[in-house]
Amino acid sequence: MNYLINLLTLNKIHGLGPLKIRQLTSHIEEGNIEDFFATTDIPSLLSSKFKEEYFQRLKSGLRGQIQSEIEFCVNQGIRIIPYWSQEFPHRLKQANDYPNCIYVKGDPPLNPPKTIALVGTRKPGNSSIKWMEQFMEEVQDDTVQILSGLAYGIDIAAHKKALQLSQSTIAIMAHGLDRIYPSAHSKTAQSMFENQGGLISEMPMGTAIHPDLFPRRNRLIAALSDAVVVVESKVTGGSMSTAILAHQYNRDVFAVPTLPGQSSGCNALIKRNTAQLIESGQDFKTAMGWKLNSHKKKADLFSNLTDEHQQIISLWSTESLNMPLHFDEIYRKCKIKMSTLPQLLLELELQGEILHIGNKQFKLTSNA
Repeated sequence: MNYLINLLTLNKIHGLGPLKIRQLTSHIEEGNIEDFFATTDIPSLLSSKFKEEYFQRLKSGLRGQIQSEIEFCVNQGIRIIPYWSQEFPHRLKQANDYPNCIYVKGDPPLNPPKTIALVGTRKPGNSSIKWMEQFMEEVQDDTVQILSGLAYGIDIAAHKKALQLSQSTIAIMAHGLDRIYPSAHSKTAQSMFENQGGLISEMPMGTAIHPDLFPRRNRLIAALSDAVVVVESKVTGGSMSTAILAHQYNRDVFAVPTLPGQSSGCNALIKRNTAQLIESGQDFKTAMGWKLNSHKKKADLFSNLTDEHQQIISLWSTESLNMPLHFDEIYRKCKIKMSTLPQLLLELELQGEILHIGNKQFKLTSNA
């Protein structure tokens, strides 16, 4: 636990950005990051302006505050995933400005086979919502995860449609996960937690909503996606910045054209060659080279069960076929690496062998 406290302490020091911290600790392994504190004169790394702040924060009990934050996260089911963890999203690491840790609420797959970010205006027309829902039906597949930002308009409509289609969906937040903003979407967020989805943020607990944080949130949406689809947008705003960032990250960007005089952000992206024009889910699949089949049987995704899959299934004895098992119990009994177990459970669920019933509990299906 000390290594996590130390990493979060470094993150709190103004004057040390994520890239600088990674450079300073690149030779330190996960369990020994405290060696960095023991062998490094941290104030010597800071300018005079930040030195004074560092000492003041230490005096005010910074490390105790971080310890309390970690305990809060444990109690609330929020995971803190450092950048060296195998669980840390590999797509995020492809961006040079990725955060040193992320906070995750829920149990979504963090490295799914395919991801699509759906973004757009907070006040879309009915035709845009209908187009997006049709698009999602056309690209529906067990291997696709839907990303957005839980905001009003296109964002929340995308999350709700993903839940309807039983697709994993993640909301990237611009604040600490000790709150949900907007609060009107709390019920949808809860449904996401219970259906292989969740929330992700790079901001520590207690971080309030602030306009400056939304661009940082948008870069995470862009970096975590394989493709960004802008459904409807003004020429300025969050969805436009997400699209531009995604283009800079070498992600595929798509936009739905609109008539002149309507919201013209999508048309602007197309004219600048920042986004490709699409009119349907089939256009998208062709451009991405994805062979998706919404009617594909889950059992077809994996031809055989590995020994580790069989080891997990064998935990259900004849007497307990109908009993749920908690993630912690599965981990304790099968002794599979913590970094590997979530992916194995996801594969078994996609194959129809087990069912995630929420709260980290799994049941054997009748197919097993």
